[in-house]
Amino acid sequence: MVILLLSIFGIVTPKFLLKNFRYAVLLTAVVAAAVVPTNDMATIFVVWIPLLCLYILSIGLSWLVYLKKNKKKKDADA
Repeated sequence: MVILLLSIFGIVTPKFLLKNFRYAVLLTAVVAAAVVPTNDMATIFVVWIPLLCLYILSIGLSWLVYLKKNKKKKDADA
């Protein structure tokens, strides 16, 4: 939701999100390891993979917002 709002206001673009994908992978892995109360790697992966999927989904949503903004801009120019 945060990335969607930032995309609507033009603060974040899909290009920026894809460019920083490796940092997002690292950050979500750290968050997953911090949230899970055990040191079991399987449990950490169970939490980490959905977090990573949500980030990928947010890239798609940001891309849709970006396309919609460009279409409105082209329609206004025409």
